[in-house]
Amino acid sequence: MISTKSFAVFALLVGGVAKPAHSTELQSATITAWQVYVRSSDASMQARLDTDKPFLWIDEMNIQPATPEQLGMPMLKAVTELPGRRLLLGN
Repeated sequence: MISTKSFAVFALLVGGVAKPAHSTELQSATITAWQVYVRSSDASMQARLDTDKPFLWIDEMNIQPATPEQLGMPMLKAVTELPGRRLLLGN
């Protein structure tokens, strides 16, 4: 049988945690600004799709991956011996 004290603690925990959620109405200026943003973004994406350019602007850039040495991180050679395998890691 549940004691009165245990029931009171349980009721406080459950009742204290659960709170009703209240919704808030968006202001008309917020809705209008969101619609303008969506239309602008959609037009921008559609314009990129209608050309031969890549969809992502980063794909237009001629970026070559940097080597660790170019980043100032010299790599040390490490040879790892595994049963039946020899792995050479680094330069």
